[in-house]
Amino acid sequence: MELQQIIVIAIVSLCAVWAGVRIFQYFKRIENNGNPCEGCNSSCAMKSMHNKTKCDCEKNAEMQRKS
Repeated sequence: MELQQIIVIAIVSLCAVWAGVRIFQYFKRIENNGNPCEGCNSSCAMKSMHNKTKCDCEKNAEMQRKS
C-alpha cells in the first residue's frame, strides 16, 4: 500500500468513528430524556412543537396556582 492510500483510509476511518460517536450521543441523550432538539436550528418544526407544549404546561400550572 502506498502512503496516499494509508492516509485516505485513516481519514475515512476517523470520519466514520466521528459520525458513529455523534449518532451514539444523540440516541443516548434521547434515552436519558434530554432534549433531542438541542442542536436544531430555530426553524425546526419539532423544536417549536416541543417548546409550545412546554409553554402550555407552564401556563396551565400558573392557572392552577391562581385558583
